[in-house]
Amino acid sequence: MWRLNHTIQVQDPRPRASSSGAEERLLRTTTAEETVASAIDYAEQQDSYAFLVYHQGKLVVERYSAGHGPESRFDSSSMHKSVLGLLLGAAIEDGHIDSLDDPIGDYLPAWSDLPVVR
Repeated sequence: MWRLNHTIQVQDPRPRASSSGAEERLLRTTTAEETVASAIDYAEQQDSYAFLVYHQGKLVVERYSAGHGPESRFDSSSMHKSVLGLLLGAAIEDGHIDSLDDPIGDYLPAWSDLPVVR
């Protein structure tokens, strides 16, 4: 099994009442394995078909619900928007894209003549 030998701090999703009565969300320390296990539990509760984690370019966690596997095909619905958002963020951080406001034709010349829609 994949292991990361460090702990991370995550914000507890359940608000707690502070001594003043105000709601607060506490930081707690957890291991990467505990975080992945919690994410797998959540994916199962949502009836997800698959749960995959890539770390440093390697597939390190691969879980499928009953009746599904690596060769299964399914309708991705809006999942591609989340993946595209992650990829765009990484491309901006790495300096490959200057801004989300840039015309797509700056990066895909075949699309440079498309009308701009706002």
